Amino acid sequence: APIEGPPPARAYRVIRNELASYSPVLAAKPEVVVGTKADMPGATGALRRLRKALGVPVIGISALTGEGIPVLLRELFRIGEAARARDANAP
Repeated sequence: APIEGPPPARAYRVIRNELASYSPVLAAKPEVVVGTKADMPGATGALRRLRKALGVPVIGISALTGEGIPVLLRELFRIGEAARARDANAP
């Protein structure tokens, strides 16, 4: 059954706008965009369309199969390491 609510690209933009209104500092922090249920029929095409609509990387994951989880963990680790390096070099 289709998920109710706005299309994912529109929902992403609404959330980003709300975040920027709430805290521009928080909105400027690195983000990881994740599409879930990558094991579902049609997920590959949906992720491709979402990436194109947003113009940002989107990591597809599946809790059921574990697909994409290693990619997500590597990206989160990379962002954490970059933040630690920035903090270590801060005055």
